[in-house]
Amino acid sequence: MTYYLDMSPYTYIEECIRPNTFNVGWLSRGYDFERGKSSEQFYQRLLEFCAFPICKTRGWHVCEFCGSEQAVPLNITINAQSSLILGSAEMRVSGDYKVFASPDLIYHYVTVHEYLPPKEFINAILESPLPTTKEYMKKFQDLV
Repeated sequence: MTYYLDMSPYTYIEECIRPNTFNVGWLSRGYDFERGKSSEQFYQRLLEFCAFPICKTRGWHVCEFCGSEQAVPLNITINAQSSLILGSAEMRVSGDYKVFASPDLIYHYVTVHEYLPPKEFINAILESPLPTTKEYMKKFQDLV
């Protein structure tokens, strides 16, 4: 996966670049990252954002930390009736005067590898309107 330092300006997909958009969670082997636990509420809300893909790509990225060299997508179970394939899209969340852009693999990084995103991102996930709301769609409809 492409590595970007947390809180650096977003530049990955040209069509998805917007003002005041910053990277969070673009991890790659060979680069250290902050580790720690987050709340269950954060995990649940992050999953809701990751389940609403933005800036989809044709292929997918695999987790470089799991040790598998197989180029297969990461499939997680959401509940008994549904699952989610991670690694082929991004998610967006609004914070105070900023937008955060993350690969959807961020959910895996946080829950499996204990990646601890910046506090500002965590607060945005906990406080921002969810992707199922009109407020969210109004802000990001051009990226869907």
